[in-house]
Amino acid sequence: MRHAHFRKWQLAISIGLVFLICTDCQHSQEPVTYGSLCGLSEGRMGTMNDTAVRNWIKEKYGSYTYNLIDVTKTNPQDKGSVVSYSWGDVKGFYGYIYVRNGYLFDISLHNLKNGLTFGQIVDSLGHPDYLNNDAEVYENILYDIELDYPHLGISVGMTDMKNPGQLTHNGVFAFHLEKNIPVQWIECYAPAPMEQVLERIFLLPPDMAIRAVQARSPWPGFNIFIPFSSGK
Repeated sequence: MRHAHFRKWQLAISIGLVFLICTDCQHSQEPVTYGSLCGLSEGRMGTMNDTAVRNWIKEKYGSYTYNLIDVTKTNPQDKGSVVSYSWGDVKGFYGYIYVRNGYLFDISLHNLKNGLTFGQIVDSLGHPDYLNNDAEVYENILYDIELDYPHLGISVGMTDMKNPGQLTHNGVFAFHLEKNIPVQWIECYAPAPMEQVLERIFLLPPDMAIRAVQARSPWPGFNIFIPFSSGK
C-alpha cells in the first residue's frame, strides 16, 4: 500500500500489526484471500458501522485505543473527522481501524511475522496493479517495497533497513525483487482506482495522489533488481 503519505505517518507513530488481524494467514500454502488477509470480508468496507467495529475489536482482541483525527485541513473535500481505533500486543505487532462518517473504510496492519511472502500473495492474487518502492538514506538505507491491488482493495509490503553495501547493484541503490520477501504490513480498503485510494484512504491531496500513482511501476516480475525510486 512506502513514502511521505499517511501510512508512513502511521509507521512513525508506532511500528508494527498485521499479525493481529491476519490470524488466518499461517505458514500453510492455502490460497490467500481478502478475508484471510484482512479478517473481514470486502463487503464490510463502507458498510460496517462504528458500533460494530468497536464490538468486533473487543471480541477479537479485547481492548483498543480511541483517537480522533481531523482531516479537514489536509483533505478539505472530506467533511468531518476520522475515528481511529488501535491495538497491539507484547509480540510487537499492532493495528489500526479507521472509520469515516460512522463507517469502516480502512484496516491497517503492521509487523506481520507469520511467514507470508510476496510469492504467496502473487500466486494467490495474481500480478499486482502496481509496484511501489521508496528509500531514505542515512548511515543505512530505510526502505519500503509495496504491492498494490487497488482493484481488490489490498496493498501489502515490507519495511526494512540495511547498509548500503547490501542494497547496491551496478553502482546504484537497488533491491532484489524475489518471492521470499516477507509481508510485514497490509492495508485493506474498498476497491477503487489507485488515485482514489491514495486520496480517500491515505488522505493525500489530489495533486500528491496523482504524483504518487505516476511514481509507481507496472509489475516487472520476480528475480530482478529494481532501483529505488528515491534512493541517493
